Amino acid sequence: MTALAIFFCFAIAQADDELVTRLASDDAASASAAYDSLAERGVDAFPALAARLDDETEANYEVFRNPTVMTKTRRGWAIYKPNVGDVAFLLIQRQIEGTWPGAFKDHHAITQSNAKDWITKHKGLTLKQLRILAVTESLSSVARELAKDSSSDLNTKCLAYLTERLTKLQEAKDKR
Repeated sequence: MTALAIFFCFAIAQADDELVTRLASDDAASASAAYDSLAERGVDAFPALAARLDDETEANYEVFRNPTVMTKTRRGWAIYKPNVGDVAFLLIQRQIEGTWPGAFKDHHAITQSNAKDWITKHKGLTLKQLRILAVTESLSSVARELAKDSSSDLNTKCLAYLTERLTKLQEAKDKR
């Protein structure tokens, strides 16, 4: 690799890290634009996102709040305020696994506890390959649960959802 190529790779990685930092910007437009840019970068932004999964800096509340998510505090319940690590995780998970029905969340292949290792382990794969791999792992999870309890209506529906998703992914064109 030439010195110019190394410099170019470093500059892109630094730019991605700066975008992740902007998720915490006080300026909502800047935080939102950073999110959109990272999402557009796809797998190329994953190293910067994975590196910040443990970042507890509060993300821009105006942009990333979710009034349906509550957290227990010493004083009672409060609306959860996501941090940069949470937003980085959601960007990775949504890019790869998409947005699922909430009832199926126990079968996500990528979780906050395994995201960094999962991304590192599968570095170099295209987004389509990552998506197929994740849905295949999720299908295995559902199949294990159905082997324990074949009467589970929820797992049967999840199996159908994931099977349909896998079919669509296999038919889709490959993107980086």
